[in-house]
Amino acid sequence: MNQKRFASHALRELVSSLKLPPLQAGDAPSPSECFDLANSKLWLTDLDWSSEAAQLRKAAVSNPTAYTVELAYKLLRRLRLVDQQITELDDGLLKCADLQELILTANHLTSVPLHYLPPNLKVLELCYNELETTSDLCISSLELIHLGLAYNKLSALDLQPSNWSFLFPRSSLLSLDLSYNRLADLPAVIKVIAELKQLCNLSLKGNPLTLVPCYHGYTVDSLAGITSLDDSEITALEREKASGMADLCEKQTELIMCARVHFQVKILNGLPELEEVGVEGCFGYAHHCY
Repeated sequence: MNQKRFASHALRELVSSLKLPPLQAGDAPSPSECFDLANSKLWLTDLDWSSEAAQLRKAAVSNPTAYTVELAYKLLRRLRLVDQQITELDDGLLKCADLQELILTANHLTSVPLHYLPPNLKVLELCYNELETTSDLCISSLELIHLGLAYNKLSALDLQPSNWSFLFPRSSLLSLDLSYNRLADLPAVIKVIAELKQLCNLSLKGNPLTLVPCYHGYTVDSLAGITSLDDSEITALEREKASGMADLCEKQTELIMCARVHFQVKILNGLPELEEVGVEGCFGYAHHCY
């Protein structure tokens, strides 16, 4: 997208949509009159953008003179700015000082400067954006418990501890979703994730690194604290079978430097008959991807 659209603009539009049309000068109308004045558009407004939206609409209709955008910002705890064509974050989100959950799914974000995010945020969902790096994730004041980065364009995680310091100064992060990116270096990715001492839920599915034959065993053995990998609970038997896999892979690097893909082709059209090419018996093809 060539045109910039800030997150605060999308937020203000949603909050302002709950306001009544301007009233004529005079005494403030009664609550019943406010309901009569409310136009149909107000009641048809989609409220799934916040768990507090219904409460805000009631406040806007019951006492329109007291309802302001600034008041709405103070009351918001959960905010969903989904598919709002947002290209950049800005300091407007800081007005929602008590916001705890922010969903920015399906936008056009290429960077996430966390100093623009409310300080009490616990859940940050950024899936289906255009993020290619984690270098902007470098603030230690946030105490996130979930970070969603699925369906982006991440090819690596920044290995500098300072750039991931917001995740582990107090070991607050419990859930991390990195699925369906372009992560290919399994040891490098696990090295970064291992810093998240309280992490319980991890998803890496859909990344090229999951094609490594020892992916599951290596990950489970390297991250002793996680209880769920790729949306599946890690059983005691799985952890026992994976014991020692990390050390083995470090000694035999070829185990984690290749990928294996199994596929079956049932029908191939247009191939010459074996007799035509002078080959007797059966033949097959093997493809190795490195």
